[in-house]
Amino acid sequence: MQLSNQPAEALAKKLISTSKGAVTTCGFVCGGTEAMESVIKLGKQYYAEIGQLQRKNYIARQLSFHGNSLATLSLSYHPIRRAAYVDLLNRERFHHVSPAYAKRFQKPDETEEQYVERLRQELEDKFIALGPNTVIGFVAETVVGATTGVVPAPKGYFKGVRSHEVGLRQAMGTLHGWESFGDNVAPDIQAIAKGLGGGYAPIGAVLKSRKVANGIKNGSGLWKHGHTYQGHPVACAAALAVQNIVESENLLENIRKQGAYLESLLQAHLKGPNALAAPYTFDIREGGFWGIELKGGARPVDRTWKESRMIHVILAPAYIVTKEQIEEIAAIFVQSVEEVLKEAAV
Repeated sequence: MQLSNQPAEALAKKLISTSKGAVTTCGFVCGGTEAMESVIKLGKQYYAEIGQLQRKNYIARQLSFHGNSLATLSLSYHPIRRAAYVDLLNRERFHHVSPAYAKRFQKPDETEEQYVERLRQELEDKFIALGPNTVIGFVAETVVGATTGVVPAPKGYFKGVRSHEVGLRQAMGTLHGWESFGDNVAPDIQAIAKGLGGGYAPIGAVLKSRKVANGIKNGSGLWKHGHTYQGHPVACAAALAVQNIVESENLLENIRKQGAYLESLLQAHLKGPNALAAPYTFDIREGGFWGIELKGGARPVDRTWKESRMIHVILAPAYIVTKEQIEEIAAIFVQSVEEVLKEAAV
């Protein structure tokens, strides 16, 4: 990826300057799947450049989602999206450990610290089983989105797994998801997409740490990867405009403020003492946007994800959302849930 243009250079400078030194170079693609495909290839190339050709395995998490190409579906573990292509997926090079999903999988007698340590040890055991020197890295989302409905990892999780981390997908609430939901621990390689262009243009990006960038620079000097519309000047210009507006209008502060207000409304009207939905609301959680998980019918929620019915809804208001709009969003959602419950005569 050697071609560039003025908007791409300006956008790269913007992203690098706001990364607190975590990022030194970046490349632009057309979306999240392309970005994650690029992460997979970049991780392999990095180790090839520094002479560790034996590294060939990736580890990710169950109930994760990293894209819709065959490689990214192999890396992901979204059962429904994988199902039609399972015979084509690579199970020799892509391996999985448990999700970091405390509400469902933390044991009743475990503290949060003990749960994090159990997950860290599971990852360590997976590295050892595969052969530590054969693993390229561990890939994880700061906040799992559509697969489980806004599930951030428990506190301390990313610090615990950092020694194995290569790729990390982005979340919202701060400019970089790892600042707020990743224990403020920057990854070696970071993929971003939706929050970059705000939906105004198709764009994604791969952000590289100094270690990874130097590994490439001191080897072939060339990122051996590319897409037809990589670094497209119109997409980069649109993304730069979005990021400038986010900064100049202080929109990150706005979504933090409005998000806290939305939580208070959801908690009061879905889980409050007089809430009709209280017996059926399993969890309300924040990850830069909001996830509401409802119980699957009247039966208790099964803590084994393969057998349980996960009914979740994501509320993701725009960065420019107002207090009045938050109230309307909460009212419509609560009313909709209550109408369904009344129709079911619960």
